[in-house]
Amino acid sequence: MNQSSMYTYRFMRVLVITNNLIKEVVLHIGNMSITDYCILQKLLMLDRSMELSEFRGFLLLKKNTISIAVSRLEQNGYISKETNKNDYRKCFITLTSDGRELAQKLSHAIRDSLLANFWQTFEDERVNWGMVIDSQAFYLHVGDSERADLDFKEDGNFVSPSWIIALKYISQLWTLALAKEVKLSLSEFRVLQLLVISQASYCTIEIARKLEIESSVVSRVIRSLRNAGLVDLVQSKDDRRSYLSTVTSDGECVYEKGRLALEGVTDAYYSSISDADKKRLSLWHETMYKHFEPK
Repeated sequence: MNQSSMYTYRFMRVLVITNNLIKEVVLHIGNMSITDYCILQKLLMLDRSMELSEFRGFLLLKKNTISIAVSRLEQNGYISKETNKNDYRKCFITLTSDGRELAQKLSHAIRDSLLANFWQTFEDERVNWGMVIDSQAFYLHVGDSERADLDFKEDGNFVSPSWIIALKYISQLWTLALAKEVKLSLSEFRVLQLLVISQASYCTIEIARKLEIESSVVSRVIRSLRNAGLVDLVQSKDDRRSYLSTVTSDGECVYEKGRLALEGVTDAYYSSISDADKKRLSLWHETMYKHFEPK
């Protein structure tokens, strides 16, 4: 397995673990999706009203998906909407006091969760540095001139809200690239990626554990990949009732095409930062990956 392919695997695992922790906090405390949280946080960071069309630039979601999220937030009293007097087709989204309070509460909870569960072995400076670089790359990539304060600190530790939005953006960037190039979801690609890199066969429960995906989701993914001819099921020698998933030659070809697509959009995303920062960021991701490498 070449070095470039392994880096894509490490980077994806680090991002998925981090995003999963963030999603858990946002759902548990805010009873909302990460998309809802990003909308609140962007309004808080800019401290101004935003038009509905502005959200798509940093969320990379369809207009209808964003409209539904905005409607949820309005129904819960976290934002308000006002129609543009000069153009009834447009409306301004404004953060309410309840929305501001919740966004701040969630940011602190996310920080505490990541520091407690994910960064126990890291020095504060390294954690802070990685978030700042990711956030800078995000704002330069999307061309957003209204940048957040990336130097905010509290008690020596911080989690930059712009970094959380950047992680959502990267995840969606990968999702769109895979859908376009190989017609796979991010979960489907990750399962294929595991089978190719490990060159091993796994049962559904093993895949779910290694990728931290629910078994029911893995079952649907395996069924989809099998129907597409990308994986085969073979009977386990140890347990005749169990079947193992193994990648096919077509699956390896599709994986390679998807990997190249992901590397292309990732390279473009980080093109604005220096080679030295890219190398340091790569080592940062590698260290985090080793800390959470599945046993």
